[in-house]
Amino acid sequence: MWWRSYALQQRQESQAACQRAKDYFQQAIAFFQQAEREDLVSKFINYKAEVLHRLSQWQELKQICHQALPLHQTQGDLFRQARTYGFLAEVALAKADPTTAQQ
Repeated sequence: MWWRSYALQQRQESQAACQRAKDYFQQAIAFFQQAEREDLVSKFINYKAEVLHRLSQWQELKQICHQALPLHQTQGDLFRQARTYGFLAEVALAKADPTTAQQ
């Protein structure tokens, strides 16, 4: 999470810091998946989605959102689920697909 905060504070190094944050979140998520801790995967997957959004990596963001939604539904985490739908809307807008974004 430090890299994510650092990226926000240091605009010049934002791209590199976001890339590092993405890598660290991916490692954490893989570890939690291996440990069968879906609760933690559900918690941290949106942090990775936020970083992907900042990096404008729309295809990967879409994929991670489709991974995240079932987790949030299983965990009953409506806030994270809503945030994930927001990310999917951002992907649709970035791809100039306003109809999908409205859904």
